[in-house]
Amino acid sequence: MSYMHYEDNDDQTGRLNTHEMCMLRDLLIAPYMLDLVDVHKGYADRSGAVLRKLNGLLAETLMDIITQDLSDLRTDLRSRQIKTWEMDQDHIALYVGYNCRGYSDKFGMTKEAARGEIRVQLGEYMGDVIQHLRVLPKTRQSK
Repeated sequence: MSYMHYEDNDDQTGRLNTHEMCMLRDLLIAPYMLDLVDVHKGYADRSGAVLRKLNGLLAETLMDIITQDLSDLRTDLRSRQIKTWEMDQDHIALYVGYNCRGYSDKFGMTKEAARGEIRVQLGEYMGDVIQHLRVLPKTRQSK
């Protein structure tokens, strides 16, 4: 999937626009995606499955891509003068505090919505990796 750069904000009022809210959503769920992939990597490493090395390699690749996207996202937020702090959670939702050009607030999403978004984004990441893998046999045959 790789991190998509969001539209520029022409409105400098201090409030988040829709794209910046999406950026905060992605910032909020990325650490949970990394944890999920890491847990599954551990399962793959401990399993006796024939393809455990491939599963482990896929997990490492996904974690590298997500980490790079998270870094790019933080850079983009900084360039938009959006500062974030203390991710928090309660029994219903996940939260991140932010300051957007002088306006401070808390952004949150329910855990159920976060789980759904994680499924969607991980599916897109895996689809991108698989798409790149499909190119490999064609290049190997041409040698």
